[in-house]
Order: sequence, then structure tokens, then C-alpha cells
Amino acid sequence: GYYPSDVWIAEGVKGIFNKAKNAGVMINSEYDEQCVGLSNDANTMFVYVDKVKEYGDIYISKKGSRSFMKIQKMGDIVNSPYIETAASISADGNTLFFASDRPDGQGGLDLWMTRKLPTGDWAIPQNLGPKVNTPYNEDFPTLSEDGKTLYFCSEGHSGMGGYDIFKTEWEPETNTWGVPKNIGYPINTPYDERVISFNADGTVAYISAIRKEGKGDLDIYKVIFEDNVPAQAILKIKLTSSQNDTLVIKDAMVSIYDSMSELKGSYMPNPNTGEFLIILEKGDYSMEIEAPGFEFHVEDLKITNVEIKNSVVHRNLALKPE
Repeated sequence: GYYPSDVWIAEGVKGIFNKAKNAGVMINSEYDEQCVGLSNDANTMFVYVDKVKEYGDIYISKKGSRSFMKIQKMGDIVNSPYIETAASISADGNTLFFASDRPDGQGGLDLWMTRKLPTGDWAIPQNLGPKVNTPYNEDFPTLSEDGKTLYFCSEGHSGMGGYDIFKTEWEPETNTWGVPKNIGYPINTPYDERVISFNADGTVAYISAIRKEGKGDLDIYKVIFEDNVPAQAILKIKLTSSQNDTLVIKDAMVSIYDSMSELKGSYMPNPNTGEFLIILEKGDYSMEIEAPGFEFHVEDLKITNVEIKNSVVHRNLALKPE
């Protein structure tokens, strides 16, 4: 059957939210509506609308004195005959980022940028290019209030599995966005993380993510950032066969145990690259690898100040066929 989404709104003070209420007929309909972006002042909401017979498009709603006003479809510069899924606008309202699978991109959903012209119209969108976009999906852009950092989710960049959240910094010297960085554990996990949104001072964020303890599918979680976060190393592991080092093993699971034999996490590879991304603090660990058709593999793993200083540690491991 067809189970459409509605937009719901929960208002709160200092992170304490009231019970969510349906946004009502000005936003919702019999079709599928999803809130996919909110301006920094919370007065502009971007809504994804899927009318079944039409491809998904982005609509916009402005907040009135008491509630959000009726959604209006954004123009043909932003929307296309293809799918547009999410949007984020700069604090000054002059730059818009959105996701679309339109042609002339890198493949799948890509991130695009458009600037407002003196006429008030949006300029021809520009693809953010191969540093940010991959042949797979990039989605849900979120621009920081100062306009210098763009957060988004990707299933194409090296991650911990599924969709992870990444950030890219604006490089004024080259007038481009820099190489994206995975924002790491514990925000990213082997499950899907799709959206991140920060409060005004950046000390709190809200993410949309799948977790084992969740209510089902994507849930909303609150993240509190602490000043004294332990230093960590990023471990990138690729598995191959000892008989064929060009064969990347993607059907595998890596489990990490600490020195007390407690499970720290079980990891699946990025389904596109076959790479495992594991983030660990300084310490001694045991790594167990299971892959169908290959011998069970166990080895000790030590994270020292050297690995933490290098930040990213690449490991290629060859498994023996059974």
C-alpha cells in the first residue's frame, strides 16, 4: 500500500520540546510531504513533495505570525523533470544548496548550488563537482550559519557503512569546496545517518539516523558536543583475497573488541568501495573478520599516539580462502 509522509512540528525552549503536532493542510496533503530543510532563523521551510505521478520537487513555506503559510513550488531553475530531494539556504538568503539527480552530474543524487540574481530569480545551478559528488548518492545539504562549512550525507565517500555524514570547507583561495571529511563516530555508525542540523552556537545538533534501539527506520537524535573529546584515529580497512589481491571482499564483517574483551562495534563495508571505516581511541584491541568462503581471521590491533597523529590509517588485509 501507499503510506505517505506528513510534516510534523514540535516547538521547544532550550532543547525541551513539546509534543509534535501535524503541520496541517497548509503543508500536508494526501500525498507525500517531508521537511527537508530549514533556514537558520527557522522562518523558511523547504518541503519535498511527491505526488506519485510527478517526480519529487522542492516547495517552500514562509512562517507567518502564528504558523507556516501554504507551500509554494520553487521555480523551474531549482526543480526539474528529475528528482529534487532536499535544500539548504544561506543565512543571508542568497545562496541555495539542493540535491538532484538531474543530468550532467557525477551520478546518482548530486549536490548543486545556485545564487540569487539581482532580479530575485535563482541563477543556473552549478554542480559542486567531483570532490564533493560521487557516482553514488549525496543528499541533505546543510550549510553552517557562517557559510563556510557544508554538511551532507553520502554513500559514495569512504564511510562506516550505508549513508554517513560528511563536511566540506569552503576554500576561498580556489573558490571551491574542499575534500569532504567524515565527521566520525559516534555520530556516524555502520547504520544510516542522513541529516544533521545545529543549534545557533554549534554545541548541540540533531541527526536523522537508523539505530538498533530506534522506533523504526529513521529517528531523530540529539547530539551534545563536549570540549574534551578523546583523540581518535580513523582506520580504513580493505579486504582482499590472498590468491587475488585485486579481488575486494565486500561480503564481510569486522568486529572490534577492547582489552577487556568487550565488543566495541561490528562493522560492514561501504557497499560501493568495499572499504571499512572504523574510529578508535588510543588502546589495545582485537579484530575479528568473518567473510563467507574465507578463513576466520583474528589479529591484535594497537592504536598509539602515532596513529592518532596520522589521523587516517590505511590497512589492506589479505584473507585466505577456505
